[in-house]
Amino acid sequence: IIRKQLHHSDPKYCHIGIIAAVVVVKCIGHKRETPDFTLLGVMDQNESHPLSPQRKQQALDILKQVVIIINKDVDRACLFFDEMANVLMDGKIHNEILDFIHDQITGQFQDDFVVESTDDLSSSDILLHLSYGL
Repeated sequence: IIRKQLHHSDPKYCHIGIIAAVVVVKCIGHKRETPDFTLLGVMDQNESHPLSPQRKQQALDILKQVVIIINKDVDRACLFFDEMANVLMDGKIHNEILDFIHDQITGQFQDDFVVESTDDLSSSDILLHLSYGL
């Protein structure tokens, strides 16, 4: 269903597909922590379960589909980057999925939205004025 929504010609359904894809990746790639109990019954530390290869591949396949779609439209890209940023702020995504996001998606974001200025601007070059009595 998500793939159909992603490839739908109506932007409304495509946006729903992007949000659904991010939620599915969040659910698949969520670090599930279980307490490690010692013989005394005291919690020793939290360790996350490893991500199975099948679940990892499902999450990566969905992310690849979204990357194809967001290359076609800036609005879709903005929506995806915003939703994915909210998911990543929790910090509970497995490292394998984070590596893919870092390698494939972060570079695209930087290419599209981050501009490095080569001009050195001093404070005297920028016109500043106070607004609203501040």
